[in-house]
Amino acid sequence: MTESVARRLIKNVARVSLFLVFALLIVWRSMGDRGVRRWIRDRIRRFNKQILNPILLTVARYRQGSYPAVVLHVGRRSGHRYATPVVAVPIAGGFLIPLPYGTETDWCRNVRSAGAFTLEQEGVSYRVDRPELLNATTAYPLLDLAHRWVWRLFGITHYLRVHQRAVLSPGPVLNPR
Repeated sequence: MTESVARRLIKNVARVSLFLVFALLIVWRSMGDRGVRRWIRDRIRRFNKQILNPILLTVARYRQGSYPAVVLHVGRRSGHRYATPVVAVPIAGGFLIPLPYGTETDWCRNVRSAGAFTLEQEGVSYRVDRPELLNATTAYPLLDLAHRWVWRLFGITHYLRVHQRAVLSPGPVLNPR
């Protein structure tokens, strides 16, 4: 396959993916029944955890400039090390992480319990601490217009703000969930 054919293929896949995301968003926003929305959210969450997250961990580890960051954390009960891909936006003094599945996900509970963790973004490891939950009203002024608009459109209402304590040397992604 020539390079131009591969580029066209990638562009077409990206266009179709974008179309599907917006179609899903329209369906999601038009649904009134909270039970159905929760059911769909849980299915998407399971798909992300079992299939998409391992792919994103690979992308985050090997591709500079990729959007996923990796939260390296320790299970609060098991003591096992985990790596979870997230979106982390740099803000003054730290990072802001949207919580599309709410505040009760395992990784979020782990980092809040520990009080500190390592965040890898674009090949750089950061030691972050003092995780604090923010609502959308508090988080939006910290964000640029594009992130604010997209996350409002997807109905994300919870965010995790963390404070950067130190820049560490790049390190390997730990055992994925």
